[in-house]
Amino acid sequence: MKQKIICLLLLCCLSLYSSDIYSIGNSINLHNAQGNNVTKVVELKDTLQVQDVIHRVENFYKTYTTNVLSNPYSNDLIKKEYLTKRLIEKMDRVMLATGADPIIRAQDFTESAIRTLKVRHLRGDWYMVGYKWNARDDTDYQEIPLKVIQVNGQYFIDYITPEWNGALYGDTLLCYNMKSQPIDNRSSLLFLNTFYSAYIYEYCSIPENLIGRLADLRRKYFTSNALAQFEEAFNESKLDGYPNYDLLIDYFDFDCLWIPSITFTQLDEKIYQISYVKFNIPVIVVMEITEKDGEYKIDNIRIKK
Repeated sequence: MKQKIICLLLLCCLSLYSSDIYSIGNSINLHNAQGNNVTKVVELKDTLQVQDVIHRVENFYKTYTTNVLSNPYSNDLIKKEYLTKRLIEKMDRVMLATGADPIIRAQDFTESAIRTLKVRHLRGDWYMVGYKWNARDDTDYQEIPLKVIQVNGQYFIDYITPEWNGALYGDTLLCYNMKSQPIDNRSSLLFLNTFYSAYIYEYCSIPENLIGRLADLRRKYFTSNALAQFEEAFNESKLDGYPNYDLLIDYFDFDCLWIPSITFTQLDEKIYQISYVKFNIPVIVVMEITEKDGEYKIDNIRIKK
C-alpha cells in the first residue's frame, strides 16, 4: 500500500494562538493550543515578595548543593520542603533522560561552585539560578531558569527548565494552554491521533502520579499483546538501571516543545508510524491498530531504529 503521510500537531493543538517563551536577551514566538490554565499561580510583582522568593531559592540551592557534597540522600527531604510534588516526579524523569541531576545540571558539585551561586528575578514568577564551576572563569557559567508558585502562603519551586531547553523560560514551557481531547473511535487514524494526544498531554501537563495515569490509559486502550510488549521493554530498561522507560515515546519524558515535530505516516490500513524530533534526532514508533465491535485498540508497538 502506498504510504500516506499525515502532518500532525495533535488534535489538541489544532486551534492555535500566539504565546511567548523567553530566552535571555531574546523573545521566541511559539504557538500552543487554546485552553484554560491548569494551575492558577500568584503573580509576584511586589519587590519584597521577589526578594523573599530569591532568598528562599538561594537557601534551597545552597542547602541542596552542600548536601550533594556530603550527604546526598538527605536531599529527598529538602526537595519535599522546597519543590512541589509534581516537580519532584518530573525531576526524576529528567534525571533518567539526561544522566545528570536536573536541579543543578551536573552529576556532582564543588565548594567553589557553591560560593558562586546567585539567584535573580527574570519576570513574573520566573527566576534564574546561576553558578560558575571556576570562580575565575566567566565563560564557564551555568544558568538554570525556574518558576516559583505560592501554595498556602509558602513559596515552592514548581518548574525547572530541563537542560535540553537551555536558558528558555516562560509559561508556554508548562503547556498551560494545551487541552486534552476525548478519544475518537470513528476511524483508526482518529483513534490513534486522539489517544496519542491524550497520552502526550499527560506528560506535558506534569500532573502528580504521572506513571499511574499513563498506566490507566494503556490498560484501557491496549490489547493484552501491546501491554505485554510495553512491560517487556519497561522491565528490560529497569534491569539496566533505567526505570520508567516508556515504549510509546522511546524515552523517559516528553517536552511540549517537541509537539510541533510530531507526524503520522500511514504504512498500511491499520499500521501507523508516529515520529517526533528531540535534540535534532528523530524518534520513530510504529503501532498497529485492531478493531472489535467499533472499538479500536493498540495491538502492536515497535521502535524503528
